[in-house]
Amino acid sequence: MKKLLLSVALITAGILSAHAEWALKLTLNDGTQPCFVLAERPVIKMDGGEMVISCNGATASYARTAVQNMTFVEKTSSVTDIEGATSVLVYTDFTAKAPESVIKVYDLAGRMCLSGYEELSLKDLPAGIYVVSTPSQSLKIVK
Repeated sequence: MKKLLLSVALITAGILSAHAEWALKLTLNDGTQPCFVLAERPVIKMDGGEMVISCNGATASYARTAVQNMTFVEKTSSVTDIEGATSVLVYTDFTAKAPESVIKVYDLAGRMCLSGYEELSLKDLPAGIYVVSTPSQSLKIVK
């Protein structure tokens, strides 16, 4: 376990020193791949049988046995072709999905509540009105 924590700390330190935007992507045993955009230094703790990730004011925890793989992914953003752009942001069942895009959720005061990459669950947010946005689209969500 000490080797795992040391490896995570070294990788995180190396990645965050670069100037690109990065994301922490997990692969879980059930096939899902939650991804966390790293706008700030993440805190990853192994607490008993849980892996707890805290970043951008949000916290997520997963059973250590449920995590198959953990990787850091470089995210770049550039506009190459606006012509023919289509809507990619979809919101169903308290989940926002946007393939190959960073997703950010803001409250009405303009504070960022959550951020992620490709798929983001809003289940844990309290009832209210939120703006879910990607670089190409925004939606108002009433929860």
